[in-house]
Amino acid sequence: MKNHYDVIDLIIPIIKVSDVTDLIDGDVYPDKKPTNSELINIVITALPLNFAPNRDTQEGIFHILIFCKNLDNGLPNNVVLRSIAEQIVLKMEAYKQTSGTFHLFELENERIFPYPEQKQLSFLSIRLRAWIEQ
Repeated sequence: MKNHYDVIDLIIPIIKVSDVTDLIDGDVYPDKKPTNSELINIVITALPLNFAPNRDTQEGIFHILIFCKNLDNGLPNNVVLRSIAEQIVLKMEAYKQTSGTFHLFELENERIFPYPEQKQLSFLSIRLRAWIEQ
């Protein structure tokens, strides 16, 4: 049986590649970004995986959060957020096509939100549903 940390540890190397990291000035983190960081950071969070008995797979929901400083007018920097998200989605799709193990990720949605803890930041959330081999 896997837990959500196992899957976060699987996702990080998929997206922590130069096509993505060259677009950010921060880093990729599990669970939380550094406090008060205004860098472009990526954070991977998860809801608990289901632990259904008598099944070969576990299902879970994962969020890849891209944090970015807002433009001078206070609006989210959609161009930067969307360009990073595009590369992440490409990497996750490529992984789905080439993985020899059963780790299936499906994009559910994307949305940009204000970040209430730091008013000068917004984040784009990529919501993934995952089916993981137990």
